[in-house]
Amino acid sequence: MACFVFGVVMDNYGGACAITAVFLLNTRVGPDMMATLNTLLAVVVGCVVGAILYSYSCLTGMGHIILPLTSFLMWWSCIHIGYGGSSFALVGLLIAALAPFVLVTECPPVDKVTDTGGALGLWIGIRGCIIAMIIVTFFEVLAVPGAQGDLAFQAFDEAMQGLKAAYQALWKAEDPMPALEPVGGAIANSSMFNTGAKLEPRYWKCKWKAGFMDECNAVATKLRLDILTIKHAIDGSGSGKANEVFSILKGIPAIPHMQEDLSKTLEDAREISVEMLEHGYGPFSGLAKLDSLEGVDELDGWATSIEEVSKQVKFPAAPPDSMEDDQLCQLSIVFVMLDYSIKHVAELIKSTIRNA
Repeated sequence: MACFVFGVVMDNYGGACAITAVFLLNTRVGPDMMATLNTLLAVVVGCVVGAILYSYSCLTGMGHIILPLTSFLMWWSCIHIGYGGSSFALVGLLIAALAPFVLVTECPPVDKVTDTGGALGLWIGIRGCIIAMIIVTFFEVLAVPGAQGDLAFQAFDEAMQGLKAAYQALWKAEDPMPALEPVGGAIANSSMFNTGAKLEPRYWKCKWKAGFMDECNAVATKLRLDILTIKHAIDGSGSGKANEVFSILKGIPAIPHMQEDLSKTLEDAREISVEMLEHGYGPFSGLAKLDSLEGVDELDGWATSIEEVSKQVKFPAAPPDSMEDDQLCQLSIVFVMLDYSIKHVAELIKSTIRNA
């Protein structure tokens, strides 16, 4: 809208600024530097192509025939490229969009035709591009909620908090899905912000740890899949026997030790990894919060719980209608995924130590 007002009030109803601004807009939170650079390249190519076509069509002395013909061929080919969706789609689209400012006019008299005849249209396009960049950049700076590096680790922290709540729900024999529902979106947001954070200036802060951020999101994704697998294993085929599995787990004395170990290790991993991502300068002291790394990838009471379960649950006399409802299968999957979970949490801790 600001570009539209500029075009009406100051640019004699020229549309170069408004059209360029449309392609500079992005749906991401914060500036998209690569998209902006690609748009700039497309704008420059679009302006130059229009100016060249106008100049050389008029130089033939038959501009009233050559100019409409070349314009039609140019628009037909560029729109085809634009709809093709290739890496040159934006270039083709902007050539077709910016060319009218140069081509939709009559050629000058033959005795006044020069090879600089398209210079005015070229300048209009470049000036519109510059004004559009200034306006779009101004409003993006006003609208951005924060540095993309901060948004990246905050989204990751949100995902880890959701995972923590989902595990707590499982220990309480409750449905983990309400706590797990926002986790996937938070991980996706963290990955999206991480891409933009690589291009942000850090000034006095240390270099953004983009690789470590990717590792954190990968671990969060694995933990989310662990919980989903446990949830599906307990639910079985949907026959409503999930409470029986929970009642067996509640009767095992070693389960509280597993719960305490996994919850504590998960919280330690979340805390030190978020502090590592938030760290900007100076020595990093977050690792001092770790009491010990010995046995960090082993779940306390895991082996004992399996022995206790094997004493309580026996092979059925007759096979069930579905193996999804077999308690031994369900409990085996639960214990295997809990073991995977502690190893994934340990992976996050080791990654934090390595990057520190």
